[in-house]
Amino acid sequence: MSGVKCSTIRLEPERKACQEALSKISTFLSSNQALRERMDVLLKEIPEGVKQSFHGGINKAKNWQTIDTPTHSTGMNSNELNIIATKLQSINDAGKEVIQQLVEIKEVRREAKAKELIGNIETVKSDLAGIETLLNKWVPGKSESISNVLNGLYSEVEKGDFPTVEKETNSTKITITKLGQEVTSLQQQDDQRSYVLESLRSVCKEMGWKEEGEPKLQERNNPASPILHEVNTYSAGKIKFQLSLEGIRLESDIPQGKDTCSREKDPCYKEFDNLSDRLKKFGVVTKFERLEAPEEEPRLIQKGELDLPDEAIEMSREA
Repeated sequence: MSGVKCSTIRLEPERKACQEALSKISTFLSSNQALRERMDVLLKEIPEGVKQSFHGGINKAKNWQTIDTPTHSTGMNSNELNIIATKLQSINDAGKEVIQQLVEIKEVRREAKAKELIGNIETVKSDLAGIETLLNKWVPGKSESISNVLNGLYSEVEKGDFPTVEKETNSTKITITKLGQEVTSLQQQDDQRSYVLESLRSVCKEMGWKEEGEPKLQERNNPASPILHEVNTYSAGKIKFQLSLEGIRLESDIPQGKDTCSREKDPCYKEFDNLSDRLKKFGVVTKFERLEAPEEEPRLIQKGELDLPDEAIEMSREA
């Protein structure tokens, strides 16, 4: 049946839990790497004489750098993944404490309040570094803008304008937290969409449908725009898929049955029900429904859910 089709997507509880755990693991790994790099910089900036006077804090930093990072693998269930995420969070929290101590050692001659504020700035910078990759993808330029604000606070500390520094640091921390939640959610949706696309391509190939070129973003530099994918069914014309972050729309040349025709006998529904059945083996659950639009040809709206296997989540994230 010709027209546009779209679908909502949801994950079954266990698959959703796995995806959320993997997202946490990815965030903590990025944050821990950023902490490690920042720790290296601070250790180099601290004079050797000061290091000798505060060897306890220095040794704590070196010990943190030697902690083995727990690893995860495909096939793990959500409980196993959450255990790893919790361990990584503990390492992350310990690393932030070490950063605070190193800053205190480095700035030992400064007033107590100045040390506290600079430590807070460093912690917020570490938070920013942990989501920098996602920010650059989804909100280009935002990371650099926030970094400039934070770097500008050091001069304010030197001037003694502590109230301004404290206010700006807290405000920036809140902003980073909100942005982190937003871009993490977008990345989870994008990972899910990537898996749906690859599953769809596999099924179309099984059905003997030829791809009309490689899938591409509707807006080249906008990862949030729909992915366009077109196939030729040969027997019933072409199908144009649009995969947004929320679901699927498609336009099809497959002829529609009569209004009185049942779903089982309608050739359009029959074809897309077949497509849905084949997608199920990949954990993608869909159901195509007609979307009536005024003064337009009847369209299909695809509604369904996505059951994303553990290994598929991992592969889509690595890709």
